Amino acid sequence: MLFEKDGSLVIRPQYLPKLLPWLSRFVHNSLPSRRFKHATALSILLKESVSAYVELLGQSDVQAHLKENGSLTVFETTSGYEANRKDRALLRTLGARYDELNQHELVELEPALAPIFPRAVYYHGCAQVVSPFGLCQALATQIREAGGAIVRNEVHHAEVKTGGHISLFADDSEFECEALVVAAGAWSAEAAKWFDISVPLETERGYHTTMSRLDIGLNRPITHGETNIGMVQLKEGLRFGGTVELAGLDAPPDYIRGRNIHRITRRMIQDLPPDDSLEISDWMGCRPTLPDYLPVIGPCPNHSNICFAFGHQHVGLSLAACTAKLISSLILDSQSKIDLTPYRIDRF
Repeated sequence: MLFEKDGSLVIRPQYLPKLLPWLSRFVHNSLPSRRFKHATALSILLKESVSAYVELLGQSDVQAHLKENGSLTVFETTSGYEANRKDRALLRTLGARYDELNQHELVELEPALAPIFPRAVYYHGCAQVVSPFGLCQALATQIREAGGAIVRNEVHHAEVKTGGHISLFADDSEFECEALVVAAGAWSAEAAKWFDISVPLETERGYHTTMSRLDIGLNRPITHGETNIGMVQLKEGLRFGGTVELAGLDAPPDYIRGRNIHRITRRMIQDLPPDDSLEISDWMGCRPTLPDYLPVIGPCPNHSNICFAFGHQHVGLSLAACTAKLISSLILDSQSKIDLTPYRIDRF
């Protein structure tokens, strides 16, 4: 299964030797006791995700970018629903609120879905971004209006100078700053090496497909319980994606995986227009993931004016505002409202 091109989790065979040390740590961290410990640490962050966006954007603006209408996990088989029971119990232990639905109750919530799901789970308190691009534009505007600047460049190296200032060396220029946040996603491990820190960061490559300008009237995010493929209605159109490909940062995308996701989600929706009448685009992105599935959030052990914020695996957008709030507190006040020990960069 791990080497089948259309599997939910696939490893490219040529990448396996390089991946083995990370996989060994991942298996160790998947033991039940460690899994619960890490899930608890992640839940502390996730509980703050919506409120952090409200604080960042303001109550009036947040309504233009977030829709808090819960989420649904749907199951095509009763066996799939029953196999998920332990995961639901864990989520409830961690504070999640959910309702277990039958087919009739599901259809009332989401009439656009095909009538092939006998069971579903509705999770309360979940929110979705209605346009990731629109949210990024709004945040960029906030930065500029506050006097900040957004500079696009490729930084190749950084050094801490005498006195603590940091120099960043880019293609054709040098930048100097008093404080630095390394938040480079799947490329953050390379940046950490500039400060003599090694971190076991891997990339879970994920694919999504967007049917532009198509609105089928979904009211909330939908996850296919048996495959973990997700579907969401955005302003830009209908987007669906998921699965995990472990192949490193440099391997070319395999967009056949996106088309396999497409086939599953087409089965999930009734009365979907034919493909030749739609504008369809494919995308691949690199999810930065540590072996314990927790992010790195906190200061550099060697330099207090350098902070790290990366490794948020599948929940980067969910935890962006919460992480920003924690990092800004460290830079401005040298303290955090929560214990950042589980997320420290040197925990490995």
